[in-house]
Amino acid sequence: MLQDYYDGDIKSFYAKINMPCRIDSKNIMLLSGKYNSYDGNDLNVKQKIYDNIIELSKNSTIETGGSIKMKVGLDKGTFKNIPDFKYNYVIKNMDVDIHITRQQEYYVTQKYSIEMLKENEDDNFLRIMDIEASLDKIYDFKCSSNEVGINSFYDSLELPKKKGRIDFTVTYKQKPALDSDVRFCIYNGSKNVNVEKMNFKINSAVPIKDCRIDCDDDIKDRIKVDKSSRNIKIESNDYLNKNTIIDAELDIDKSKFTRPMKISGLIKFFSAAICFFLSLFVYKKYCKTEIITAKNRYYEPEFIDSLKAGYLFNSEFSKKSASSLIFYWYSHKHINIESFRNNDGYNFKITKLGHLDGEHQDYEIDMFNNLFLESSEVIINKKNGSNMMYKMYSSIKKKFLANMENEKILCEIPSVLRYIINFSMYITVVCLIYDRINESRDMITKFGIYLAIGVLLLKLYSHLTKRCNIAYKNKSKGNISYRYIWIFVSVPFFLVICLMFIYKTTPFIITFMTIIFLFMSITIRNHPIKCNEVCKEKQHYLFGLHNFFNDKDTAELNMLLSYNDQYYKKVFPYIVALDDEKIFINKMKKILYADFYESEIYFSYILSCILNGSNIMV
Repeated sequence: MLQDYYDGDIKSFYAKINMPCRIDSKNIMLLSGKYNSYDGNDLNVKQKIYDNIIELSKNSTIETGGSIKMKVGLDKGTFKNIPDFKYNYVIKNMDVDIHITRQQEYYVTQKYSIEMLKENEDDNFLRIMDIEASLDKIYDFKCSSNEVGINSFYDSLELPKKKGRIDFTVTYKQKPALDSDVRFCIYNGSKNVNVEKMNFKINSAVPIKDCRIDCDDDIKDRIKVDKSSRNIKIESNDYLNKNTIIDAELDIDKSKFTRPMKISGLIKFFSAAICFFLSLFVYKKYCKTEIITAKNRYYEPEFIDSLKAGYLFNSEFSKKSASSLIFYWYSHKHINIESFRNNDGYNFKITKLGHLDGEHQDYEIDMFNNLFLESSEVIINKKNGSNMMYKMYSSIKKKFLANMENEKILCEIPSVLRYIINFSMYITVVCLIYDRINESRDMITKFGIYLAIGVLLLKLYSHLTKRCNIAYKNKSKGNISYRYIWIFVSVPFFLVICLMFIYKTTPFIITFMTIIFLFMSITIRNHPIKCNEVCKEKQHYLFGLHNFFNDKDTAELNMLLSYNDQYYKKVFPYIVALDDEKIFINKMKKILYADFYESEIYFSYILSCILNGSNIMV
């Protein structure tokens, strides 16, 4: 009588309903309230009944979301003069046989005898079977009649568009997810169809404890159910028409269902094992296994540029280390940086003050020339900063790594080993996902979802272990928190991956050990690489500088700034390269107080965030 979608108050309400016959108040149910969340006359709507007239009224305000409904029960035969509903077709007989195997596979045979009542009718589809988890695959689909078509998803039949009788048989196999509920929609009368006779039989290799039939009360006297320990038989004693729904749910001990392990289960285990043992070999031969105990260092290293420092510290070439060169040039007065704000937020104008001399490395000169390729002035903001930095990073990556290889700064891991480890890890992840979703009809969609979530979790875990390994090797107070973080976070990561990929088709121990190997491989391969003896002293110096940057005590930093107020400008490139900005910036914030947000160090931090596409955290 009144819907709940009005976006304003209703001052008064009145309705008059003229029914086709005299109404008894006992056959009327009046419901009112807000947003359909009610089971009585919560709005106190008044009701009057005389003869065949019903009047509803409310003189006070009905607030937004108010709703009024009325249910009226009429005697059978009230609408006896209405024309009969014209069905598109009538199912004269429907026989369904389902055999459930110990592998929880359903072998289905459906026999139909159908009378087509209309010609050229578009709504001539017949759903073959509604099974719980209906997105599961259907295999070996066959139909005995050439006149019956099959849609692209194999879940419904296209009947002939001509009048007449047609008899046909459909057979197929369905594999729902193992351990899923054993539930069948015996009849779904959502389409214009009438069933005169139906026989539904279920035979199970696993004992059936019970069978629950779910249907409307007026249907229960039309169906007959016979139950035994392994067989269920359901018959209709009367016609089943439109809007009739009958569901059957079997109570079965699902632990009795088993499926043989697929070859992918063995592949993922052995690929993970190969990945683990090769990673262990690389760790023993090429990674730093000793703990570095470095004393605090306070000044920028004059013997190495910031990009090379980041590479030596993290054992990898990163975009962040490359971005540190901009601050390195600024500290050496090769460029000037000015900041200003407009509608786009923070903007930085970088001006070229001169060319890099021969004391700078080739990769530095290339990146410098790329930055000022079109003009001696460059504007960097949030819109272009990250992309610009990525292009400069990509342009020098090959030359930088070749330079590091020639200098033999780090022990070189044979490329064959790297490729085998990466390929084994890729195969492991793919097989884990395949084992989990291979029985689903929408494999591509699910594969994409599982791959995205799995890769994201493993990437996060990889980043965390890298920081923890650096912290552990550098036995310092400032970084010890990473060790605790790894202990508390690695377990949830591991459990989430287990919940995602442990599945009954593969023995638990196989999948569990596969995930163990995978996690241990990631943990091991993120250990810093050994450097040569010449660079070891430089590396110790960088760890000492890292200790100081991460020391939360501000006393030493305050003393250094009092001696030289430009101190931060010299060390900031190395702060960026060693990824120590957050703690250092918070220390500067404590020292500068109110002046911090107008200081040069704050704007340098913002520029670093823009170049690396990260969020401003202070």
